[in-house]
Amino acid sequence: RVAIRRLAACLHIFAPLFPGDRKVRRGLKEMMELASEVRNCDIALDLANQAALPADCPVRARLARGRSKGERKLLALIERRARRRTLERWRKRCSEPGHGRKRSGWSRTRSACDNARLHLPDLIRAYFDEGRRVTRHTVAEAELHKFRVQTKNLRYTIELFSSCYGDALGRYLQSLRRIQDALGAVNDCVTSRKLIAPRLPPASAARRALETFLARAAQRHLARFTR
Repeated sequence: RVAIRRLAACLHIFAPLFPGDRKVRRGLKEMMELASEVRNCDIALDLANQAALPADCPVRARLARGRSKGERKLLALIERRARRRTLERWRKRCSEPGHGRKRSGWSRTRSACDNARLHLPDLIRAYFDEGRRVTRHTVAEAELHKFRVQTKNLRYTIELFSSCYGDALGRYLQSLRRIQDALGAVNDCVTSRKLIAPRLPPASAARRALETFLARAAQRHLARFTR
């Protein structure tokens, strides 16, 4: 999943330099959805254990079956993509003369450090403007999720240029990782509730205990993000 996200982030940031990558993007999105499906089942099972959901609760078996099904679908997709050699053909096109000459703020003739100085300040400024807005107001779960994705994309972009900044960049990347981890944990609680709660009787003690546990856990993780 991380490798897919890193490549997708690169394609997003440097999109003008890589025209004709729509098939690659679609393939990455499809793989990411299946990989997330598998991971969500794993996280839901782990949180169900932490919430002390009864061992004989049928929802556990459903999650396990969902995970196995998602894993089979993901492996089959990877095998199909490997046979088509879509990524390999796209990489070959990228190396052809004249490829990627679409007008862009990124310069092929400048060094990586020069490009970083030109573009990263604006990306970082926009990110922190959005971060201040999110932390100052009560926002919906969808907006927190959007900011978490924005955090990942910024982190992966900065890491691409880490050689231009040296060790001094480490503490800033660590701050982004902490934000990403806190918001990721909040998202895990939200996603797990959607997976588990509807499969439990509405008035059952198990459902009440699960929802209480997940709500408190989400609030703890959200407090880590805002402080």
